[in-house]
Amino acid sequence: KFLIASNTTGTYALDYSNSNALGAWVTITTTFSATSMVQYANKAYLVASPSSANPGGSWEPTGGFTAIAGMAKGTTATVYKERMFIAGGQPDPVNANRVFFSNPADFATWQPTVNFFDARAGDDQHILKLIIFQDTIVVFKEDSTYAYSYDSNPARGAVRSINTNIGISNTDCAITYGNLLYVHHESSVYQLSNWNFTLVNVKVPFEYSVAYGALADIKPSLSVLDDKLLVHHYDSIYVFNLRTGVWTQWSTTSMWNFNYFLQVPVDDASQPEEYVAGCRNNVNSTKRKLHAWRTTLDSVLAEEMTCTVTSKSYDYGTPYSFKRLFWWGVDLVSKTNLSYVVHPITYVRAITHDQLSNYTHAQIEQGTHAQPFSISIDVTDSMVIGNTFEDRMFIKLLKSIRFRQINYTVTATTDGTISTAPVRIYSLTSFVDNKQVVPKTVN
Repeated sequence: KFLIASNTTGTYALDYSNSNALGAWVTITTTFSATSMVQYANKAYLVASPSSANPGGSWEPTGGFTAIAGMAKGTTATVYKERMFIAGGQPDPVNANRVFFSNPADFATWQPTVNFFDARAGDDQHILKLIIFQDTIVVFKEDSTYAYSYDSNPARGAVRSINTNIGISNTDCAITYGNLLYVHHESSVYQLSNWNFTLVNVKVPFEYSVAYGALADIKPSLSVLDDKLLVHHYDSIYVFNLRTGVWTQWSTTSMWNFNYFLQVPVDDASQPEEYVAGCRNNVNSTKRKLHAWRTTLDSVLAEEMTCTVTSKSYDYGTPYSFKRLFWWGVDLVSKTNLSYVVHPITYVRAITHDQLSNYTHAQIEQGTHAQPFSISIDVTDSMVIGNTFEDRMFIKLLKSIRFRQINYTVTATTDGTISTAPVRIYSLTSFVDNKQVVPKTVN
């Protein structure tokens, strides 16, 4: 198995048969930088950009690269009913809404004057992605989605509109998972099922952030990592668990380096799952490398990470009263020690003169006499676990505190190896009783 990648100088292949002992990159061609690739009949068919002076072609490890003069140029490609389909997309100033296809079972023969179909030409949008879904070619544009299918003769195929408002943000923003399809459109993620779009992040609005590079080099993307949908929303990473339907957020100082992930094919079920991503445009030359992600829990490739779970804020159904927390606990599995924090939420915090002595007038000028500045009244606890055998435990935290609203945070540090992982938190439990109705006008 080979990993095929392109940069500004050409298109290259890497033997990925053994990911722990990768060989050297092999040059496929320096005549163009491939924008898309499909595999058919033990060959990789590489697509050249519409702006390329040279055509695409086919490549095989033993026979090398063969240019195909008549192959259509484009930015996205797929295989459907033994034909190769290519769309020009945004870089094509003439045929941005046209999809060309090859002769059946012959990707070296193209008849561009007759073998094509248009997807709503003249709507001022471009075809960004072709993807096979439910025996149909789904055609994604910036703000619309279409479906194309045929029985035996593509000339008699039909293009039908799926949605005239939802498309994808760019070529890397559509991905399948089982019998579902997920897309990133503007600042939302949708699930396509039975040709209906359902908003997935309705309760998790994505934050726009461009902190590590120019906007032109930072594009959103979707990846499926095991049972997780990774949403790279500019410089923020949101992760949707496809089994539980729960959103989390990942953060890393190197998030601006990589783009979307591809799964490395496995030869049998005993091999570990592995995913690989290239780098974004114009990253520093020292960071132009592959980024790997593994699901295997072993003693190889340790990388320290911090896992944090923060609950929503609870008023326990009585926002008008103060409550007393007698104790709270966490049902978990962990080999490493964790930090447990209680966050009471109050409008006014008592400030002492000793605390004020640490600040200048300029530092507290935004405050008032009643509330000169904000201080933390969080309560933090820790406990030595020593759980060598990965037993499931309940940690009881005997902290008594008075509050009106409250939330909880549990934090663990692990390096992803068998010595400190896994870290799993199943539930939080609290023992609370009402204490007093709020006495002031504002509390």
